Amino acid sequence: MLFAAQFSKDPASSMILAGGSQENEAKFFYRKPSGQMQPFGGLVNLPAPVFTADFTPSAHRAAIGAADGTIRVLDIK
Repeated sequence: MLFAAQFSKDPASSMILAGGSQENEAKFFYRKPSGQMQPFGGLVNLPAPVFTADFTPSAHRAAIGAADGTIRVLDIK
């Protein structure tokens, strides 16, 4: 079940971050100019559902908040 999704804040909104429950994971997708999406990374088997996600304005980092009270900050290369 999807609980959180966010477009990156770069001018092209080139990435999407989505997370939720059941699998307790967050996944990153690259948006191709053709409109297709390609997964490129993620956090899987988290101890609790993902409830929130956001990118920094530069889209070089993302934060993922989960029901276990943990916020994970990730560098995006």
